[in-house]
Amino acid sequence: MDKPLCLFPKQWRHTFRLASRVFLAILLCSSAACNRPADTQLIAEIEELNNTAAALHRSYPDSAMILHRIALDKARRTNDPGIEASVWRLMGICHSIRLELNESDSCNFETIRLALLSNDPLAVSNTYINLGINQSRRGNEDSAIVLYRRANAMMAGHPDKHKIENRTFNNMGLSFYGKAQLDSAVVYLTHAFRIAEQDGEANSMAKACQNIGNCYQRMNDLANADRYFRMADSLYASVGNRIDRMNVKSNRVTTLARMGRFNEALATADEAEAIAREANMTKALGALYNNRGLVFYLQKDYRRSFESQLRSMELKKQTGDTVGLIASYNSMIALCMETKELSKAEAYGLQGLALAEKRALFKDRLDLYNNLAEVYGLSGNYRKAAELLKKREALKDSVFSADKYQVIEELRTRYETEKKDRAIQLATLNLDMQKKTSLWLAFSCLLLIVLLSSVYVMQRKKLQTHKQLAEQGKKVAELTAKTFTPHCGNDYDNSENGLSEEKSNALLHELLHCMEEKKMYKNPSLTLDMLAETIGTNRSYLSVLINSRMKKGFVEYVNFYRVEEAKRLLRTGNDKIAHVCAEAGFGSTQTFYTAFKNFEHLTPTEYRKACGKETSTPPP
Repeated sequence: MDKPLCLFPKQWRHTFRLASRVFLAILLCSSAACNRPADTQLIAEIEELNNTAAALHRSYPDSAMILHRIALDKARRTNDPGIEASVWRLMGICHSIRLELNESDSCNFETIRLALLSNDPLAVSNTYINLGINQSRRGNEDSAIVLYRRANAMMAGHPDKHKIENRTFNNMGLSFYGKAQLDSAVVYLTHAFRIAEQDGEANSMAKACQNIGNCYQRMNDLANADRYFRMADSLYASVGNRIDRMNVKSNRVTTLARMGRFNEALATADEAEAIAREANMTKALGALYNNRGLVFYLQKDYRRSFESQLRSMELKKQTGDTVGLIASYNSMIALCMETKELSKAEAYGLQGLALAEKRALFKDRLDLYNNLAEVYGLSGNYRKAAELLKKREALKDSVFSADKYQVIEELRTRYETEKKDRAIQLATLNLDMQKKTSLWLAFSCLLLIVLLSSVYVMQRKKLQTHKQLAEQGKKVAELTAKTFTPHCGNDYDNSENGLSEEKSNALLHELLHCMEEKKMYKNPSLTLDMLAETIGTNRSYLSVLINSRMKKGFVEYVNFYRVEEAKRLLRTGNDKIAHVCAEAGFGSTQTFYTAFKNFEHLTPTEYRKACGKETSTPPP
C-alpha cells in the first residue's frame, strides 16, 4: 500500500513527481481530444496512461493500478482486443510486483485470451513468461520452466523469436538457480547474454551478467562473481538504469565482503544507498542494510552488524518483503550464535521458520532447520536439534523426489542445446572454409593473371630486343658490304675528291685493314689526321671518302667499330661497364653510353641482359 503522503515530509519531492506525472497524463489526454480523431485520440490516451503507470509500478504500485484501471475502461471502448490485452498485461505485472500472484495470474489469462483473438503471438509468449515468473515467486520452479518453454514454442518461426528467447533463457536460468542447479543456470544465462549481445541490448546484457554473477557467488567462485557484477554495473550505468544498478551494487557488497575486501565493500554499499535513496527504493534499502550487516559481521564488528540487521528487518517488514525478511532472520541467527545470545537466536529462527512454512519456501526452510538445530545443539537441547534435523532430511528427500525426473529433463535439454551449438559451430566453420576457399581461388586467379601478364611483357621485350639485334646485324652487314665491295657505292662522283675509282678502292681496303685488323679504333686519341697518315693519304681525301662511301662522319664511323667491340665484350664477358668502355676505345663513360644508345637504342646493361636471355632461351 502507498504511504499517506501528507504524513511524510521527506517524500514531498516524490509526491510532487507522482502528481506531475498523473497531471501530465490527464492533460495530454484532454488536449489530444481537440486535435485528433476519436480512435486516434483514445489510443494515445491509453498509451500515455500505460506509460505513466508503468513508471510507477515499483515506487507507487497503488497509484499505478488506478491509472491502469482508467486505461482499461478506455481500451474497452476501442473494441480492439490487442489494445485491451496490453492493459491487462501491465496490470498483471503490477499485481505481481505487489505479490498479489493470484490476481496477477487472472490478468495474465485474460491477456492471453485477448492476444489470441488479435493474433499476437509475441504478446502471448510474453504473458506466458509473466505466468512463469509468478510460479517462480511461489517456489514452483518446475512449473515456471514449463511455461517458459511454452513461450518459446509459441514463437517458432516468428521473426522476433530472439526477443522471447532472451527473456525465456534468462528466466529459465533464474529458475534453475532457484533449484540450486547452478551449472544449468549459467548455461541458460550465457545463452541469454549472447542473444542480447547480438541484438545490442545493453540492459538485457546487464541483467544476464548480474544473474550469472549471482550463480558464481552461490558456487563460491567469488572472483568470477565480482567480474560479472562489475560488467553489469558498467552496462546499467551506460543505459541509465539506476534501480538495477543499485541492486547489482548491493550484490557486489556481499561478494567483496566474502573476499575480505571490506573497505571496498562498504564504499560500494554507500554508493548503492545513495542511488536507492535518490530513487526512493525502500525495499532495496532493506537488502542493502542486510548486506552491510554481513560486512560488519565478517569484520567481527558485531554491534554495527546487529544495528544494520535490525534496520534491514524494519524496512522489510514495512515493504512486505517476506523472502528478504527470512534472509535477515537467518543472518540474525548467525549473529546471535556468535555473540552467545542463544535465546534470541531461537526466537529469530522460529519467526523465520513460520514465514518460510507459510510461503512453502523449501530452501529457506532447509537453512532454518539447520540453523535452529545448531542453536539447540549449542544450548544442550539435543532432542529438539535431532527433531529439526530429521525434518530437514525429510524435506530434502521430498524435494529430491519432486526433482529427480526433472534432472533427466535438464540433461536432455542440455544435450539438445549443446547439439544445436555444435551444429551452429559446424555451420560457421563450413562458412569460414568456403570464404577462405573463395579468397584463395581469387588470389590464385589474380596471381595467375599477373604471372601471364609478366610472361607476355617479357616475351614482347625479348621480341623487341631480337628485332633491334637483327637491325643492328643488318647495318653491320651493309657497312661491311660497302667496304668489301667497292662498286656498291658507285653512286657518288669520284671527281669531287680528285681520286680515281681504283685509288678510292685501294684506300678503302687500307681503311678496312686499319679498323678491323689493327683495331685502331681502340685508341681513344685516334684522330682523322692519324688515320689518314696510316693509310697514306691526307685528311681531306679521307674525310670525303668516308662521308661519300660510308654515308657517315669520321666520329660516327669510328664509334660504330667501338660499339661493335663493346657489344662483343658485353656478350662474352662479365667485365664492368667502365672496363668495357675503356677496352672498346671510348675516352669517357658518358660518351660510351651516348654512342651505344644511339646505335642500339639500349643501354649497355640492358643489352647485356638481352644477350643473356638470348643465349639461355634462343628464339625459334
